[in-house]
Amino acid sequence: MSCYGCIVSVAVDLLRRSYNGRAVRACAACRLFQIGEIRQMKLATTALAAALALCTAPAFAGDQNVDLSSGVGSFVGTAPLFDGGDDVISFTGLAAGSYSFVFSLSSQFVTGLTASVNGQAATITPMGPATFAFLTGNSTGPFSVTLMGTPGSQASYSGELSVQAVPEPETYALLIAGLGVIGFVTGRRRR
Repeated sequence: MSCYGCIVSVAVDLLRRSYNGRAVRACAACRLFQIGEIRQMKLATTALAAALALCTAPAFAGDQNVDLSSGVGSFVGTAPLFDGGDDVISFTGLAAGSYSFVFSLSSQFVTGLTASVNGQAATITPMGPATFAFLTGNSTGPFSVTLMGTPGSQASYSGELSVQAVPEPETYALLIAGLGVIGFVTGRRRR
C-alpha cells in the first residue's frame, strides 16, 4: 500500500472506531503515523486533513487551459516544469474584442524566468529564490501566457490574469448622444 493509502486508511479507521490512547502505526515505509497517547479527535482531525490535502493536491506542469469567462483566471505549475522548453497557459472563454489585462506571476527556484502575455514581455523582479512579475496593458483576446526558464529542485510557479472589456468608441458616442437627449428633454420641460 502506498503512503497516501496509509493516510487514508488510518483516517477512515480513526473515524470508525476509537483507539483510546493506544499507539497507531501505519505504513512501515513512510512511518507517518507512529502516534501514541494522543486524543482521538485531534488525531482523527489531523489524519483526515492530511489525507484530504494529499489526495486533492494539484500537480500541474506543462501547457494548461484556463477559463477566463469570469474575468479572472489562475494557474499553478509544479515539477516537472518547462518540459519541451516552455509552458504555455492558454486562457479561453472570452468573446472577441479588446481587453484591459493585469497579469501577475510568482515563482520559486526557477532561474532565467521569462514571461509574456500574447508576446508582450513582463518585467521579472528576482527576490532571492522567489521571482515576481507584473504586467498591465491592452490586447485582443484570446490570451496566452508563455513561461520559460530553468527549473531547480522543488521549482514551482503560480499566476493570475484578470481581464476587463475595453469599451468601443461607439459606446462612448452612444453615451454622449444619450446625455444630449436627456439635456434637451430637460431643457424643454423647464420652458
